[in-house]
Amino acid sequence: MADFIEVTLVNVEQGGNVGPRASRVIGIEHIAVVSSGVLGTGYIAMTTGEKLSVQESYDEIKKLLGSRFIRS
Repeated sequence: MADFIEVTLVNVEQGGNVGPRASRVIGIEHIAVVSSGVLGTGYIAMTTGEKLSVQESYDEIKKLLGSRFIRS
């Protein structure tokens, strides 16, 4: 299993518009919490305190993390 996953960051704008910004590779050991975001997006809180809104859904992130997914 990989130690990193790639996710697509999004801008969630008022009025419900969601637009992709850029992709990012993150180390899975730095992921503190994964949860559902708005409009089908996912939300990742990092152990560094950074918070990411991502295009991938909670279920998609869980698949990317595979058997190492132990937080929710």
